[in-house]
Amino acid sequence: MTVTAAAMILTLLTVANYRIGHRRVLYPPFVYSLIWCLDTYLYGLSWMDIDRIQPITWWAVVLGALCFSIGSWAAALVPERLVRLRLAELEHPTRSSLGMKLLILICILALPFMLHEILSLAASGSGGLLANTRQATTDMANSGETLRAYPASTYLPEFSVWIAILLFVERAGKHFKAAAAIALTCCLLSTGRTFFLMLFSGLTYVQIFRQKGVSIRAAARIAVIPVFLFVCIFLGVIFIDKNPSNSTVGLVSLLSFFTLGYTLGPLAALNYVLTHPTMYLSEPNRTFEFFLKVLSFVSGIPVASPPLLDKFVFVPFPANVYTLYKPLFTDFGFFGMLCAVGVFGSVQTLIYRKALGGGKIALFLSALLMFSTFMSIFDDAYTNFQQLFLMSLLLLLYYGFLNRLGVGLKVKSHIRFEVGLPRFRLRWPEGALCAAYPGDTCQKSGSISESRLKLGVGGGGDRGTLSRPPLEQRSGPLEEAQRREADASCQRGGQQDRSDPNTSCRDLRQI
Repeated sequence: MTVTAAAMILTLLTVANYRIGHRRVLYPPFVYSLIWCLDTYLYGLSWMDIDRIQPITWWAVVLGALCFSIGSWAAALVPERLVRLRLAELEHPTRSSLGMKLLILICILALPFMLHEILSLAASGSGGLLANTRQATTDMANSGETLRAYPASTYLPEFSVWIAILLFVERAGKHFKAAAAIALTCCLLSTGRTFFLMLFSGLTYVQIFRQKGVSIRAAARIAVIPVFLFVCIFLGVIFIDKNPSNSTVGLVSLLSFFTLGYTLGPLAALNYVLTHPTMYLSEPNRTFEFFLKVLSFVSGIPVASPPLLDKFVFVPFPANVYTLYKPLFTDFGFFGMLCAVGVFGSVQTLIYRKALGGGKIALFLSALLMFSTFMSIFDDAYTNFQQLFLMSLLLLLYYGFLNRLGVGLKVKSHIRFEVGLPRFRLRWPEGALCAAYPGDTCQKSGSISESRLKLGVGGGGDRGTLSRPPLEQRSGPLEEAQRREADASCQRGGQQDRSDPNTSCRDLRQI
């Protein structure tokens, strides 16, 4: 297969996905095939000196986009009622901004530690602060050293980006602006460009997603400013963490080389892997690296871990990133690689459908998965299961607890400090409450949502809304003891409730 044939097939696939996705510009297979189609056209323009791509690589690119689309089409066969299933404990509306403030406070408190780590990393260099930091981290990765001694620099940029996207999904206003400022600072201090791409792509995705049925032209108008800002930052970071003064070419040539090198270099590097497969047979598994590390920690059996950075190949300039396909190819082979890409398409489309139904968690995950789609022409961001694990913890913490956490003061007869904790709902199967409480206490409308039990935990908020039969109609040793206690209390109170002289003992027993 030639570059012309690959470009034509990818163009047809992109148009087909646009039609199948009801002209939605964020339909995952449409974006995936469009990204690879543009990369193929960019290579065909021959704007830079780069290795010739062999037919096996074009087959991998075309079949990969096709398998991703087939997986997405298969996800459309899942019944809508299954897609719209919700976990009640994570679907509560946001009632408090205290959780947002706590997340922002964590980022603010961790920022000085990140600055301290950067200063310690850059102490041995002779260049600028960020340039020395990037060189130090690269040298450590090439020598096989880990960055566990620098946890803030390792995790804070990504965590701050997640918080910014999460608060944008929550329409947090001023809290989002604070989180976005912290995220931009952390991305700059990290000296990397992928965090900027994650931030801008996630925020742009959410903004376009909120415009239901937006056209390509309207989406382009929304994305033009974020794309322009990202390009400016992408090119500006080159002068911060590198030293362009050592280059013998002009400024424009240097910027175009870096831009084309980052977009076309991985494709040429993948071509080298596919044409020299025997050189990569002994590589450790990258896809399940996180699970293998956990298994090694639990069992004590050592497991070989892949290096943090891949080896450089010359295409003819040095490149050490190999697109999405390289780790899948070395782990599962050519056909296993295509099957894995199909699974990615299916899962991403299911989450996208869930987001269309109004789920905030699904919208957050869709935004980050779109970043993985953009990164597919550069590196594999789909199989980072450690990132997925930490992201799941964040979502469980926020939507299960923090978004309903409240602290306040109540003044009645005395001042009382009160913490409002979240309430959890248990959804009961249809008919379960009717069997437990027959008669008028069960609404026999057939709606499970109307037959629910609300359990109150902590202070503040609504109490349980489940109606109960009068005490006299309930049977059992507990109810009998409660009736006797009510009768004794009522007799001690002089047959009446002290707060209401018109309330009888019989009325009290029915409470």
